[in-house]
Amino acid sequence: MKKLLDNYGIFWVLIGLCVFFSVLTLKRQTPSGSAAIDEVFETIQNDNSKDTSIVVVGAQNQGSAVFAQSLSDRLIASGYTEVKTSIGLPLNFRKLVQEEEKAGNPVQLIATTEDLLKWTIVNSLGDYFPASGNAPVITPESYFWPDFLKRENLLAIVDRIVVIAVIAIGMTMVIITGGIDLSVGSLIALSAVIATVIMKSFGGLEASAWTIPLGFLVGMLCCGAVGGFGGYLVHRFRVAPFITTLGVMMMARGLAFTITGGFSIYQVPEGLTWLGQGRTIGIPNTVILLILLYVCAHVFMSRTRYGRYIYAVGGNEEAARLSGVPIRLILILVYVVSGLAAGLGGCIQTSQLNTGTPNIGVMYELYVIAAVVVGGTSLSGGTGRILGTLIGAFIISVLQNGMNLLGIESYAQQVVLGGVILAAVLIDKMRDQSTAAVVEVRKAGIPKWAWGSATVVIILGGLIFFSQKAGFASRGKIAMSCMDLTNPFFKLIANTMEAEANKYGYDLVALSGEMDAAKQNNQLADFAAQGYDAIFINPTDSKAVSEGVKNAWEAGIPVFTFDVQVTDPEANEKLICHIGSDNYQGGRLAGKTMMEVTGNSGDIAVLSFPEASSCIFRVQGFRDYLRENNSRLRIVSELSAKGNRSDGFSVATDILQAHPDIVGMFAINDPSALGAYAAIVKAGKVEQIKLIGFDASPAGKQAVFEKKLLDTPQQFPAKMAVGTVEAYFKHLAGEELPKDIFIPCEHYYYEDSVSDESRINDQW
Repeated sequence: MKKLLDNYGIFWVLIGLCVFFSVLTLKRQTPSGSAAIDEVFETIQNDNSKDTSIVVVGAQNQGSAVFAQSLSDRLIASGYTEVKTSIGLPLNFRKLVQEEEKAGNPVQLIATTEDLLKWTIVNSLGDYFPASGNAPVITPESYFWPDFLKRENLLAIVDRIVVIAVIAIGMTMVIITGGIDLSVGSLIALSAVIATVIMKSFGGLEASAWTIPLGFLVGMLCCGAVGGFGGYLVHRFRVAPFITTLGVMMMARGLAFTITGGFSIYQVPEGLTWLGQGRTIGIPNTVILLILLYVCAHVFMSRTRYGRYIYAVGGNEEAARLSGVPIRLILILVYVVSGLAAGLGGCIQTSQLNTGTPNIGVMYELYVIAAVVVGGTSLSGGTGRILGTLIGAFIISVLQNGMNLLGIESYAQQVVLGGVILAAVLIDKMRDQSTAAVVEVRKAGIPKWAWGSATVVIILGGLIFFSQKAGFASRGKIAMSCMDLTNPFFKLIANTMEAEANKYGYDLVALSGEMDAAKQNNQLADFAAQGYDAIFINPTDSKAVSEGVKNAWEAGIPVFTFDVQVTDPEANEKLICHIGSDNYQGGRLAGKTMMEVTGNSGDIAVLSFPEASSCIFRVQGFRDYLRENNSRLRIVSELSAKGNRSDGFSVATDILQAHPDIVGMFAINDPSALGAYAAIVKAGKVEQIKLIGFDASPAGKQAVFEKKLLDTPQQFPAKMAVGTVEAYFKHLAGEELPKDIFIPCEHYYYEDSVSDESRINDQW
C-alpha cells in the first residue's frame, strides 16, 4: 500500500474529487422502472373504477416515456376502458386533453413521473381546461442519487477526456526527456482540416468509406512530420523547446486557417462519426481506443529499450550519450509521437463534431500539460508514468464536469484549473529531493502521500468557494451556453435570462463556449447528463454544435437557440424554437445606409464571420439589398475578422494595402468595426472610407455619436433574452410556438445617439 501511495498517490485525489462531487450533486431522482409502474398501478387500481378517464403522460426520449407506455399497456390489459397515452411534448398533452373535452370526456386522472410536474399544463391543468381541473396527478415516489454518478454523466466524463488523454501520451514522453510541446492544440486543428479536406476532395458527402481512414492517416502523418521537424530543431540547434514549439504552434494554427480560408468543412461522409460517436459491443469506440493506446504506451515505456532510453535522456542527457543512447533519434522520436498523438486527437474530435474546423484545440496544450504534470511526471525530466498521466487526465475531466454540474461559471472554472496546475507544479518541486523546502519537509517527517491530500484540500476549498452561489431553486434549473461571456452582448443576455428565469422560480447557469465548438458540445453533454430542464444555446459554430443538440434531444431536454441559428437540418428539427434578431433584415439596413453615404459608387469591403449563421445572414442581406437596388457599389474583398477588435484591425489593414481606394466598409459587428476604424485612422483615410457596424453596442453607439461609424443596425439583446425564457415557459404550458421568432433591427444614426440615455449610461 505504501508503494501504491508513493507511486500513484494522485489516484486518491481522483477518488476524493469523485466523492466530493457525488455529495454535492445528490438530488431527488424520478424512478421510471418496473417498481414505479407497480406503485402507480396499485394506487390507480385501489381508488378508481374501470371507466375512469385516465391520461398517462411521458416526455419524449426520457424514462417517463417508457413508464407511460408500459403503464398504459398494463392498465388496458387489466380492463380499464378510458386510458389515453401522451408521449412527447407539453403541446401533445394539451392537444390530447382538448380533444377529450371536445368529445365530452374530461380527464379524471393523470399518471406520470415527478419530473413532468414542472410542465405548467400538467400541474395547473385547471387554468387551461376547467372541466379537467380536478383531475389528481399520481406519481411514483422519488429517491436520492448523485447526478455525478449517473451512467450518462460517467460516460460524458470519459468521452470529454479522450482527446486530452490521447495527446497526453506523447506529451508525457516529451516532458520525461526534459522538453515541452506547446503545438499540440494547433496540431489538433491542422489534423482536423487536412483530414476533412481530403474527404471533401474525394466526394464530400458522397465520398466512399475508405476516404475516412485515408484522411485520418494523412492528417496524423502531417502532424507527425511537423512534430519531428520541431524535435529536429530542438536537438540540432539546441533551441529551447518552449520557443520552438511556440513557433510551431503559431504556424500550425495559421496553416489550418489558410487551408480552409477560415471556414469549417461540413462536406464529409456519413460514416465519419463512427470513431467519435459509435459503439462496439455497447462500449464507446473512443474508450476502446483509449484503453488500447494506454496499454501499448505503458508496455513501451516500462518494458522496452527505447522506453528506457527516453527516461535516460531526461535523467541525464550527457550520461545517456556516453552510455550509447542515440540522443538525436530519441528526441526526434518523442516529438514525432507527440505530433502523431495530437493528429489522432484531431481525428477523434473531427469525428465527434462531424466537422473539420480550424478553431478547435485552443488552450488544449495547457490542459494536456496539466494532465501530465498532475499525473506525476516531473517538468525537470527523467521521471513519470503513463498510467499516472491517465489518472491526471481523469482529474482534469472530473473537475471540468463537476464544476459544470455545480453551475460554477466559466471564468471561475479557469481560476480553479489554474490553481490545480500551480499546485501540481509545486508538488513537482517537492519531488526534487535537493530542494531546500523538501529537505525541511522530510525532516518534519511528512510523507509523500500527504502532498496529494494537501492538493485535494486546495482544490475542494476553491470549489466550495466558487459553488456558494450555485445552489438551485426548488422549481427547476435552466442551462445556457453562448459563444463568449466576455462579450458584453452575451453577458447582458445571460444576466437578463437569469433575472427572468428567477421570476418563474428557476435558476439559470450560464457558461461560455469560448468560441470552441468541442468545448460547447462537452458543456451540452454535461447539461444532458445532469438533467437540466431546458438548454438555451448560442452556437459557437452553427454546424458543429449539431451533435450536441441531437444528444440533448435524445436525453429528452428541450433545446432553444438564440441569436445564432443551427444550420444542420436534422438538428434544427429537434429544436423547440429559435429566438434572435432578424439579421438578414439588419444586413439590408446596412446596405441601404452604405448606398446613401457613399453616393452609391465605388469599391467597398466586408468584414465577415462565416462560422456564425447570424453573421452569414447579415452579409447576405447586405449583398441582396445592393443587388436588388442595382447598386454601382462593388465588393472587392470579404474577409473574416472573427468578430473581434484585434482581428478587425489586422484584416482591415490588409484590405487597405490591397485595395487603397475603397470608399466603404461594412463589419458584421461593432468590435470588428472599431478595429477597422483604427486601421483606417492609421492609413489616414478617415474622410475617404465610410464605415458601418452592426449591433449598436455601448461602444458602437458612442462611435456613432463620435461619427466614427455612420450606422450600426441595432439589435435588442434584452428582448432576445426575455423572449427565449418566455418561449420556454409557453412550451411548458403546451402552447404552439413558431419555429423562428425574429426581432427586427433598427437603424442607429448620429441623430439617434445625441440624446440616447443608453449611450450616455454606457448601456445596450
